[in-house]
Amino acid sequence: MFNAFKHTAGATAAATLAAALSIGAVHAAPYPERSIQIVVPVAPGGNTDIATRLLAAKLKDRLHQSVVVENRTGAGGGIGADYVARAKPDGYTLLSASNGQLAVNPAVNKKLSYDPIRDFAPIGLISRVPLALTVPADSPITTLTAFIEASKNKAGGLTIGTSGTGGAHHLVMEAFASQTGAKLIQVPYRGGNAIIPDLIAGSIDGTFNELPNVIALHREGRARIIAIASTDRATLLPTIPTFDQAGVKGFTAYSSNGWLAPAGTPPDVIEALRAALVEALHDPAVRKRFEEMALIIAPENETSPGQYGAIMQRDLDAARHTVAEHNISIE
Repeated sequence: MFNAFKHTAGATAAATLAAALSIGAVHAAPYPERSIQIVVPVAPGGNTDIATRLLAAKLKDRLHQSVVVENRTGAGGGIGADYVARAKPDGYTLLSASNGQLAVNPAVNKKLSYDPIRDFAPIGLISRVPLALTVPADSPITTLTAFIEASKNKAGGLTIGTSGTGGAHHLVMEAFASQTGAKLIQVPYRGGNAIIPDLIAGSIDGTFNELPNVIALHREGRARIIAIASTDRATLLPTIPTFDQAGVKGFTAYSSNGWLAPAGTPPDVIEALRAALVEALHDPAVRKRFEEMALIIAPENETSPGQYGAIMQRDLDAARHTVAEHNISIE
């Protein structure tokens, strides 16, 4: 009986070991094993959406799995961001977000359902797009200095179209006013593109808007860009000065796009995604399309999770400072 028990125990131990090895083999399977979903929290057709779809097609070739892009819109991108924050941290549900969802919304909305630092694992920064100060084509204002002076001379100040109260355009407008003493009146719209008809018609005095939204208007003579809030002059508009060159020292303003996973995603999965993303960003077709869209591809050191996380924190701190200084809030 003892021998029979010993044999049975040995068989059981062997079976347990085999099962453990089998489970280990499953967990050790190379990532990814199935389709990856990338959530874009804004409407189709914008810079973030176009860039994400372009990169997703390249990732499919590199990761040998389908990469599906899904738009989950609403609440300024909060619905899509919250969806990914609550997803299983296995690398199969990702977020393609801007600093609108990662800095502006968290700074303005005290009831936000996610925390950009606590609830996400950064994969890497993808690109930035600078904001440009644009005025109607028939405006007498042709320089940044003249714009500031005109704002002080006009009763009440100059009217500035923004993408909405508490949005990125609004915060940039307030930061600019604080640094320069310009007197500006916000005119909120439902998104950056909604501003354009009134800008062309001359119903507002100007807008701080993403360069891709206004570059065609400038080229066609339907509006005039007087300065771009970037570190260097834009490749597509080399004659237009930066804000710094035009007299507002050190002032920059960008909309950014980066990829994130839910917090707790394994580091090896994050690294696999980062490596594939960097490779996709080096693709000549990707770089050409980004340049056409006036998107500045992030330098490779900023595509690391650690560096992107530091950028997220810096942007969040800056947004909170502006919000507190101007007592901005939304419900």
